[in-house]
Amino acid sequence: MPGSTLKISSAAIALIKKNQGLSLEKYRDINGIWVIGYGHVIHPREDFRRLITPIEAEYLLHGDLQLCEALLRENVTIPLTQQQHDALVLMIFSFGEIPTRVKAWLQAVERV
Repeated sequence: MPGSTLKISSAAIALIKKNQGLSLEKYRDINGIWVIGYGHVIHPREDFRRLITPIEAEYLLHGDLQLCEALLRENVTIPLTQQQHDALVLMIFSFGEIPTRVKAWLQAVERV
């Protein structure tokens, strides 16, 4: 529903951490994209020349998840359960740098 107050659950965050793993130094993923922390995509305006701390990785993850939840709220107006919310946020997070594909996918969810 628009303006939904659901937030990603701690279980879903733990699943992301388990699947992504933690890297305190930047590396290129299989697509050649620079990432750090728990799968945070490094944008041109960001500078990660040094190792980050686990706390910084947490901060980056939570910032990324807030963006994912905002995208979900903007594009899905049907009521969601906590499990549905978590699953959709996980999918958005997994798509990463493909906003057009995410929006098309969310529009399809809305039609179901």
